Amino acid sequence: MFKFLSSFISILFFSAVFQSCNTPPPPPLAETVLNIRESAGASTIHPILYNDELSGNIATYIFQTLTVIDFKTLELTPLLADSLPRVATSENGTISYYYRIRKEAKWDNGQSITAKDAEFAIKMNIIPNPEGFLMNSFNETIVDFEYDPSDPNAFYIYTTGDLISGDFHCGDISFIPQYLYDSTNYLNQLTVKQIATHRDSLAEDSGIIAFLNQVNDFEYKINPKYISGSGPYKLTLLNSESRVELEKKKDWWANGIKNEGVELTANVDKIIIHVIPDETTALAALKNGDIDLIGGTTPKEFAAMAKNPLFDTKFNFLTSEILAYYSIGLNLNHPILSRKNNRKALAHLIDVDQIIDIVAYGLGERVVGPLPLKFEKQYNNNITPYQFDPEKAKEYLAKEGWKDLDGDGVLNNTLNGVKSTFELDFLFNSGNESRKMIGLILKEAAAKVGIKINLKELEWSIYLENVRNSNFDLYFTGKVFPPLPRNHENTFHSNAITTGGNHIGYNSSEVDQIIDSLNKTTDPAIRLKLNYRFQEIVHDEVPYIFLYAPLERMIISKKFTNYSLSSMRPGFWAPGFKLSE
Repeated sequence: MFKFLSSFISILFFSAVFQSCNTPPPPPLAETVLNIRESAGASTIHPILYNDELSGNIATYIFQTLTVIDFKTLELTPLLADSLPRVATSENGTISYYYRIRKEAKWDNGQSITAKDAEFAIKMNIIPNPEGFLMNSFNETIVDFEYDPSDPNAFYIYTTGDLISGDFHCGDISFIPQYLYDSTNYLNQLTVKQIATHRDSLAEDSGIIAFLNQVNDFEYKINPKYISGSGPYKLTLLNSESRVELEKKKDWWANGIKNEGVELTANVDKIIIHVIPDETTALAALKNGDIDLIGGTTPKEFAAMAKNPLFDTKFNFLTSEILAYYSIGLNLNHPILSRKNNRKALAHLIDVDQIIDIVAYGLGERVVGPLPLKFEKQYNNNITPYQFDPEKAKEYLAKEGWKDLDGDGVLNNTLNGVKSTFELDFLFNSGNESRKMIGLILKEAAAKVGIKINLKELEWSIYLENVRNSNFDLYFTGKVFPPLPRNHENTFHSNAITTGGNHIGYNSSEVDQIIDSLNKTTDPAIRLKLNYRFQEIVHDEVPYIFLYAPLERMIISKKFTNYSLSSMRPGFWAPGFKLSE
């Protein structure tokens, strides 16, 4: 009996073992792949030399900085650093920023990221590179670097001047591995102080030139072999005209870190960016399921698709405030536009409310000055916007002596001794129907009071060249900002007329003084007073006609959740997406 039971149990045991050996293993978990549409490609993923928005967005998935603006809170938070910097000012005015790199941070080859890597990153950002030297003017203020002898992960960065947002700019320098970008350790022979002190002579040094020729080589801009950082993704494919692919690193150093901000979160296994310039083609790809996310669709398409049940069941239609505004720039060197009354007349001929309703499909909010509405504390709500009022426009025109002398419906006047007509060109980039519609709305309203507006549509690169050379009468423009204390210098300071972005030729001694003061104070009360006065002056003098702040428009597949929407471009943190349960 016992022998029989023993045999029976043996049979059961071996049968179970046999069955377990033949049981197929569970299928591997499916990859989480996020397909994103972009209308323009990425020129280079070089973390220092990139010059387009998509390249910059992709770089944040591959490379990291000491600190970062948090996507949700818009506050400065640590990333590679273990805390925000300790800032001190010396008697001679030099400012020091003390950082410590978190102990977990590592490169892809397993080496720890230390203060030595910080030194190399700073050298790469301040060295006189002919392709990208001082793309961030703050780098010019960096004068020295010092190790903390008691901690290999800690160091000081020294800067001159008391510029605002120094903690952001110091922490925003991209870290790149020296073993890839300087395999011979060439830069070890120079200190940060030597580079900062001898920039001009180093720009002509044969050794530096040879080194930079290597670093600027095309391979370092597009070849995945050389595009490697401490971020969660590695580049696997870059075709600037059609496709970019990123793959999550399986052994990324921050995989085990939880609840420390979205920038240390990576849930998506693969990010594929499809470059599809044509809107119709992109929407077809979305409908077919080839695309999961589209941002920046036209307000018209966005509004129409949101009402379409075929899309509504599969996609979420989301909007978020962004740090941006649209306006029309006026060339103040033009004989007509040099007169403030003429500019005010034009301001009363722009029906901004109609533009928001018809052009933006309600997806925008009116602004009165050059600050995004998100900057609520600094935004001057006491200013009354220019209302659409053709009769008021006529009053300003009459003050300047404009009359229809020829009976052709167009106003005339004598300007600088020459008989002139009130005729202006409105410049905008081709392929942008929204901007064209705004020009048409202005053209129609202006014609009713005797002003002739000609729409001038130019291909993007030619449009930009004309703007940079101030070759325009009126031009449509949009501004996007980082969530930092606003710096108006590049747009409104007289110093920026010839070397910066003051393409309209605006020149005000009081505004110059205000901007200089804003650049040197972090006191909230002082900045509030200065910003309010700045907005009052700009509103009165009308160098720009301010229109509205747009809402970011995104269409996202319902198979995803955890978007981490943000006011910062591109408006979402792609690595943080999760599959819906």
